[in-house]
Amino acid sequence: MTKANLNDEYVEAKISRFVSGLRREIQDVIVLYEYTSLIKLVHLVVKVESLVSTKYVFKKNIHNDHYSK
Repeated sequence: MTKANLNDEYVEAKISRFVSGLRREIQDVIVLYEYTSLIKLVHLVVKVESLVSTKYVFKKNIHNDHYSK
């Protein structure tokens, strides 16, 4: 945050900037949740990112199994 010169921004602006930099599929999920701080948002994003990547791996494996037969 310090290197990006974001210390002077309001919390809402920091959160908005952070969210806008996320992948679209993660943005689509986190809008369904409430968060009151940037720290809580970061923790939520880590959880969602883990679920999204697990879902991607699962779909990829099913797709490969289907076409390998």
